[in-house]
Amino acid sequence: MFKLEAYYLAAMTSCERLTNGVIQNSNAIMASVHVIEENFLRASKAVANATGAGDAKTSTQPISIPAVILEKEMLNLVFSLSELKSAVRTRLSSTLQDLNVILTDAAGANPIISDPEVFKAYQKYREVLVECIHTLEHFSDKLFEAKTYKK
Repeated sequence: MFKLEAYYLAAMTSCERLTNGVIQNSNAIMASVHVIEENFLRASKAVANATGAGDAKTSTQPISIPAVILEKEMLNLVFSLSELKSAVRTRLSSTLQDLNVILTDAAGANPIISDPEVFKAYQKYREVLVECIHTLEHFSDKLFEAKTYKK
């Protein structure tokens, strides 16, 4: 039964490690996105001031091709950032669904374990799995609150 106990302990450790990795990676990506968005806003204002974008134009005033190209590229950047945030949200949702399936399978299997140490390891594994799911759900909700996630 030692192998089974080691399996549950390894699965528990792996679940904790992967949960922490998902949180760290998602935080890093979203922090970078927010920094880029802030820089984008400052750059947009600077470009608008430098090129006179947004000023009322008459049909006789020339159009600045570089300003139009820059504006288009900046809009592409906004779109790309939005897609990146959506991808992070989708990946978090997918991870949560996978963990819920694993939890359901673990609950459904309900193995008959005669060795108390193995049973204790199995119970701890299930507790850690539930804790990881709750941690990721809370993290996802916090990360994508309306005030921080603009779609």
